[in-house]
Amino acid sequence: DAFLHLSSLESLSLNGNRLKQISETVFLPVSKLKTLSLDGNPWKCDCELRGFRNWLLSSNLYPHPLVCTAPDILEGKHWEDVKPLEFACPPTVTLSENMVQQEAGGNATFRCQVRGDPEPIISWLFNGKSIGNGSVNQDQVLLIEEEDGDVLTEKWTTLSLMNVSDSDAGEYTCIAKNLRG
Repeated sequence: DAFLHLSSLESLSLNGNRLKQISETVFLPVSKLKTLSLDGNPWKCDCELRGFRNWLLSSNLYPHPLVCTAPDILEGKHWEDVKPLEFACPPTVTLSENMVQQEAGGNATFRCQVRGDPEPIISWLFNGKSIGNGSVNQDQVLLIEEEDGDVLTEKWTTLSLMNVSDSDAGEYTCIAKNLRG
């Protein structure tokens, strides 16, 4: 709302203001803006900045190319040289429970919440081996993914093991991967 009543503003310099992120909607009220200078800011080029990057590059308001300072893989690159999907956020994984105990013959359920942009690919490991490569009897496994609407792609994934036995005891790990991690 900082620019809400400045609709006649034509030139704005926010050079060296330590800006890392900014919303693509922040300058919409400034309809007569012709020049927007944003040099010397430590831009964090991730999914949170993607919308603004796309808006700015299509607006032709900036006199100088902007440079990413983070993440490390994009440091020093000009925004226009980085594809929009490379403005990405690494996945985060949150487990609903760290330990599940179940008697033989019962069912065991593991849940984890995964967030990331672009959408991460989710997999489960049993004692370090991918489930599906013979590490667990496939007749016992049920995998469910649920979407959770959010700015970042958010999913819950559930791994259920039916009729567990002593051979199913071990470490189950939820893994999420995208191009940023």
